[in-house]
Amino acid sequence: MTNVPNPKRQRQKELRRLKLEQERKAALAKKRRTGAILAVLAAIVVIGILFLTDRSGDDPEPAANDATPADPSAPKAVAVMTTSEGTLEIELAADISPNVVEAFKTMANEGFYDGLTFHRIVKDFAIQGGDPEGTGTGGPPTKTVDEVPEDFRYVRGTVAMAKAGNEEPGTAGSQFFIVPSDSAADRLTPDYAVLGTVTSGMETVDKLNEVPTTVREGQQEQSTPVNPVTIEKVEIREP
Repeated sequence: MTNVPNPKRQRQKELRRLKLEQERKAALAKKRRTGAILAVLAAIVVIGILFLTDRSGDDPEPAANDATPADPSAPKAVAVMTTSEGTLEIELAADISPNVVEAFKTMANEGFYDGLTFHRIVKDFAIQGGDPEGTGTGGPPTKTVDEVPEDFRYVRGTVAMAKAGNEEPGTAGSQFFIVPSDSAADRLTPDYAVLGTVTSGMETVDKLNEVPTTVREGQQEQSTPVNPVTIEKVEIREP
């Protein structure tokens, strides 16, 4: 008797064959995709290694206003300020304001402050100087910015940088102010870049604080020294 093929079984057999073929092709495609991904990742790693190796010999100049904060425990530079009322020493806070301190040191070393005045002295509040115009409106062509710690208090002996009211916190030009009393902390918000702290010569600060003043035009409080009070020289002593 002749065997007659069963159409149903033939279809089932063909379907199984097609399914196996599809699974084989899918597995092969997945393998190829995995291999391609691994190849791309390997290429990226190689390129990264080559890039880092090529950059390892670079010694770029630091970006403006992007100085690296100093180690708080490291010895600090000191600004020795000779004034017409005596000498004081300011330990510079490069760990808080690296950009401001670096700019101040540069200006001092170039003689920028020599011969300028303390144009504004408000008793028990601020002793302000460093303006080449002597009016409170002058300064260098470029300014720096440093973040001011939110909880910072400007106590007796603090030296900070003055700024205009419309400038962002931490902006600094050349003008600075010395805080002559702890009571000033209640009147100063943490908006002024910290330059440093007077570590020697507070008796000079006290003398500056007592300088006779008159009312400056357009202001209500006495602030202009009757006789000029000068900054004779600022010298930087590195640690």
